[in-house]
Parts: sequence; structure tokens; C-alpha cells
Amino acid sequence: MKKKSSFKSIGSVIEEIIEHIKPPADLWLDDVKDNWVKIVGPEVAKNTKVERIEESVLLVSVSSHIWKNELRGGLGRIILKRIQNEITDKIKRIRWQ
Repeated sequence: MKKKSSFKSIGSVIEEIIEHIKPPADLWLDDVKDNWVKIVGPEVAKNTKVERIEESVLLVSVSSHIWKNELRGGLGRIILKRIQNEITDKIKRIRWQ
């Protein structure tokens, strides 16, 4: 009778290690930063910078008050929905600063 192998793939071991090292919010932040241009488009991306996640709020710096006002409206809600659909639904708000 053959014994079951207790070996794991190197990929699964690395994933387990990363999950223990980085909190989920840091992983989400990396994903948001990596996909920011795709999520918001090149024009918005030029005028914004993803800073950090505090609790369930994504903090994003904005280049001007005009952009801040634009992003606080419908466009900001669209961006939040894209993040929730493509990255994580754990981000509940975006604070444009």
C-alpha cells in the first residue's frame, strides 16, 4: 500500500508564508496600486496617488480641488465599485485628499 505524499508545491508554501507575513490590507493596497491606471484610466491616474488603507478606507492624494470635487461625486463611486469587484470588497470607502 502506497503512502500519501505529504509534500506541498513550492508555490503553495510561498503563498502560506506571504499570508503570514503581510496583512491582507497590504496585499489589497499592492493590488490597487498595480492596477490603478486600469481601474481609473490614465487621466485620473496622472492626477491621483494611492497612499494607504486605514481600516476599510482607501486614502488617495489628489492633485487639485477640481479633481477632488470630481472624484467625490459619481466618478468616485464608479471607481470604488471597480475596486470592490476587481480587488476586494473589504474596501468600503475612498477618501480623496
